[in-house]
Amino acid sequence: MVDRTHDETKLWESFIKGETAAFEEVYRRYYSLLYSYGIRMVGDRELVADTIQNLFVKLILNCRNLHYTDNVKAYLLCSFRNKLLDASKIMAASSSRSRTIAGMDSATTFSRWAKK
Repeated sequence: MVDRTHDETKLWESFIKGETAAFEEVYRRYYSLLYSYGIRMVGDRELVADTIQNLFVKLILNCRNLHYTDNVKAYLLCSFRNKLLDASKIMAASSSRSRTIAGMDSATTFSRWAKK
């Protein structure tokens, strides 16, 4: 267990330093875990995959500002959960607006707009 923790810490340190091999290894090690976790949370495969990609893009772009951690798994799960919840809220709001607009005819839409 100590060796695994040490290995994770070293990998994260390399990630923070911007080493490409470390990016690839973190992505390879944790993609399946994040994907499974996301599917259990929201069930939307496309949203989960997109959110994982967005998370890693953000991590890579901000790698020099990331903090050291001795629990990479927990760090990634927490970050991913937050991004996925944000993405889910945005999708729900967008879907709600689309349903509202789709249910209106053009005269209703214009009259509501004109009242503002």
